[in-house]
Parts: sequence; structure tokens; C-alpha cells
Amino acid sequence: NPAEKKVKAPVREFRNKIWHIENFGAEELVFTDAEVEKNHRFSIVNCMGTTIRITTKVNVITIEGSKKVSLYPARVMNSIDIMNSQVVNVFGGQQMGMVNVESSKEVKVHPTAATSP
Repeated sequence: NPAEKKVKAPVREFRNKIWHIENFGAEELVFTDAEVEKNHRFSIVNCMGTTIRITTKVNVITIEGSKKVSLYPARVMNSIDIMNSQVVNVFGGQQMGMVNVESSKEVKVHPTAATSP
């Protein structure tokens, strides 16, 4: 049936200082300082019910076209950008810059004492 959407294979790859996380379902992905550096960016696209934990410092995180995503970043140097997504929870760690939300619904940011103004 051509009307059915093809399920795309999950992608977890690093290229040009960007971690590309795409098409994941209900699972947990963990990124540690063994693989992530502070100048790296994360691009999280088309994920459903995914939990992402980043245990080290990163530059920018973008979430786009995703639903029911939980993000646990330890330190974000610049911004977290959320676009065209629904039901996104961001749990602040030790440092969190700006959070930009565009064309999204039910986005909740949970700052910690360290990330509250």
C-alpha cells in the first residue's frame, strides 16, 4: 500500500562534528565523554518515545519532527532547539543555555538548581 509510511532504519552516526540520531523508537541512548566532545552538536530527528542521555558537555542540541522524547543533557554550551515536535521533556543538568521552541506542542523544560536563573 503506497499510503503506508516506510519505517526508516535507526541512524546513530557521527559526521562533521554532528551526532545524527534519527528514527529511533522507545529505547534509551547514552552518550559519554568517551565519544562526545564539547564542540559537538546533536541532531535528533524523527524519534518516537526515545530517551537520550548525554553525560558530558556539548555545543548545541536540535530536536526536530519527534514525539515523546526525553532529553537529559549534562551541559549544553549554547542552545537546545526544538522544532516541529510534540511532547518533549528536557531535564537540565549542570549547565543549560537557551531553549528555543518553534512549532511544537507540550514542550517542558525541567531546570535543576544549577540551571535555574
